[in-house]
Amino acid sequence: MRNYKFVMLVLVYCLAFIGNYMQYQVSAFALQIMPALGIDAVGFSALFLIPMLAAFFFGVPFGVFGDKWGPKRVVGVLFCFSFAGAVIRTFTLDSFPLQLVSMFLIGIGMTVLQSNAVKILSLWFEKRADTTIGGYFAVSCLGIVVAQATGGLFESVTQGYGVAALATGVLVVCWNVFGRDASGELRPAEQDSEVLYAFQTAAKKRDVWLVALACGCTLAATTAYAGFLPQALEAGKGIDGLLAGNMAALVTVASIFGCVAGPAFAGRFKQLKAYLVVTNVLAALVMFITWYAASGALLWTVLFLNGFITSMTGPILQAMPVHLKGIGSKYAGSASGIIQTVSLLMAFLLPIMITSLAGSDYTMNMGLESLCFLASIVPILLLARSK
Repeated sequence: MRNYKFVMLVLVYCLAFIGNYMQYQVSAFALQIMPALGIDAVGFSALFLIPMLAAFFFGVPFGVFGDKWGPKRVVGVLFCFSFAGAVIRTFTLDSFPLQLVSMFLIGIGMTVLQSNAVKILSLWFEKRADTTIGGYFAVSCLGIVVAQATGGLFESVTQGYGVAALATGVLVVCWNVFGRDASGELRPAEQDSEVLYAFQTAAKKRDVWLVALACGCTLAATTAYAGFLPQALEAGKGIDGLLAGNMAALVTVASIFGCVAGPAFAGRFKQLKAYLVVTNVLAALVMFITWYAASGALLWTVLFLNGFITSMTGPILQAMPVHLKGIGSKYAGSASGIIQTVSLLMAFLLPIMITSLAGSDYTMNMGLESLCFLASIVPILLLARSK
């Protein structure tokens, strides 16, 4: 069917939405979950961020599996792990170890989709792939927004988790029944050596690792900030839970606009490094002052600026492999794999380290996350000029 690509688009977008929604439900329900599980801020960080650890371990293999056996089969099978995790999570709210296991399983589905989404959308939409891929990231952000904004509407954590589990189960069935692979796009086995050579070439480039470190610092800071913001506003500033969720959701909404505006602003700078440094310094500053803004219109304004400015360099950093000397489009895929793996590991470890230092001191926590974002300018300054 000529228009079947739109069925695939809806399926991919729905899975992207539910995966991010499930992870950020943990943030929305933080103040109920932490006492129920008997965990502190460090334990909460581990619980919230452990899906990223799944991405660190399996991101590259899942992409290879999609190349070999087709994304439809691989996503369909492995997203069943996310459904299993969602079910386990719903009925084990008194067990921290089982909650960790469930969130790790949820991360497996998110990882396999992330590793194959660009391939799926590129094959189905070809010349319009950039637009649909941009929509994929926007829908992912929408999942975060909805999780943060609606957490207070559920009567209990069990109810909220149960609804998410049911929705995930329905979507997994829909994917396995209606999902298809684009024709003739599996990678022949004899090309495996070429893939290995491309990976080795990218791994030898110093700038690839510098971009990975820059991405890791910004991703760790923004992920941890988004995860802690609802509970920080509620427990630290005394803001109503539902309102705190809506305020945190505003940051994510603003980030959607920042992702679009960032590349446009970058074109006005003669030196891309200068743009990245200036923007990230401003972003770190806004992150820092957000916590000190008085409640009311000022706080809403600063929260919007926070989300907008902190997202302006992410798409540019992610796209940099194409512009790096010795990488270009030929080895950009392998370079991007390295960048994703390193940045996701940092996004798991750094927030836990920050929380270990700050504990329940939200002022210190937010300050260290701002400092983490600021640290991204060090590897950026060390980058060679792009080609």
